[in-house]
Amino acid sequence: MGREALRDFLRAAEAEPFEVDVDGEKFAGEFLLIEALNISLSGPALPLAFSATPDDQLLDIIFLFARDRRTMMKWLDRNPEEKPPPATVLRGRKIQFMWDSAFLRIDDRVYLPPKKPSIVEVELEKERLMILVPS
Repeated sequence: MGREALRDFLRAAEAEPFEVDVDGEKFAGEFLLIEALNISLSGPALPLAFSATPDDQLLDIIFLFARDRRTMMKWLDRNPEEKPPPATVLRGRKIQFMWDSAFLRIDDRVYLPPKKPSIVEVELEKERLMILVPS
């Protein structure tokens, strides 16, 4: 999700109650956005997870509370590359949540809410990608 798309989304978004399990710990609230990242950038160069690194085997889960909408909009209007976004970030190996009413985005694809509630689990593969370069 790019800067303009996120700005448009935040203008219209209504907060939804959500509970996310991060490595067995519950985290709940009314959120405008929840994003799980393995790298620091979301979409085309939007640095939502400043401390994320692809080799630490951890996901950075970004939570944007409804009360942080204005601050996030200001952050987007400035230079987001200079400091982290005004969001809550948790780090973990595995996240789980009940998906029942919100839209779900994976990469650039958006999924409509399911007809019946579904449990969604996200975790990194234990094996890393190996790239072999011939000598």
